[in-house]
Amino acid sequence: MPQDIYNLSNNRGPTPFSQRHRFTTDFLWEMPWLRNADNAAVRAILGGWSVSGIVEASTGTPVDIEQSGSRTAGARPDFIGSSHEAAVFDNWDEPLADGNNPFGCSAHCYYYLDESAFGLAPETTITDSQGNSYDVLARPGTMSRNGIFRGGGWTTDIALSKGFAVTEGSKISFRADFFNFFNKTNLGGPRDTMNSSRFGQITGAGSGRVVQFS
Repeated sequence: MPQDIYNLSNNRGPTPFSQRHRFTTDFLWEMPWLRNADNAAVRAILGGWSVSGIVEASTGTPVDIEQSGSRTAGARPDFIGSSHEAAVFDNWDEPLADGNNPFGCSAHCYYYLDESAFGLAPETTITDSQGNSYDVLARPGTMSRNGIFRGGGWTTDIALSKGFAVTEGSKISFRADFFNFFNKTNLGGPRDTMNSSRFGQITGAGSGRVVQFS
């Protein structure tokens, strides 16, 4: 929702699912070793294996920074930093140690946004015809819509497979899937509500390595 219906250009920005860069590739390698071994048991058990996989890497999607507590739909705070790029910590993917933590986090935590680059937009109170009072923005916040992007990530899925002959016309296939093979930690997006005590903090991540046999 636009925070100012009389100035729709103020709500222009990237779509919530916009990604500036995305790379995907796949591969298949039929390993030649022992495929033609003289020993039938070695050939049947160790020969004929295949390795396949998918590699994905992408930049992050936008962070829709909001100001809660106001009845103004789509309310955004003020941006008071020097630039959107400067509002993101350079070492956002490194946890802050307990003894070197200016943000009051009691355990190792990750901070993506510099809170000092944002300020609450001024609010005012209005009263409707029923006598109910509501807080609304006195003016639109200056933070642009979806103007800051979260960090990107990458992952590699690998599968190891082989077919074992049972009879002349049938076989059994074995497959081992390793999702996120390198167990890469792909951090999620930061808390995007300005009024939250955890604003700018990353509190989630993608799944770690998962192994599946079939």
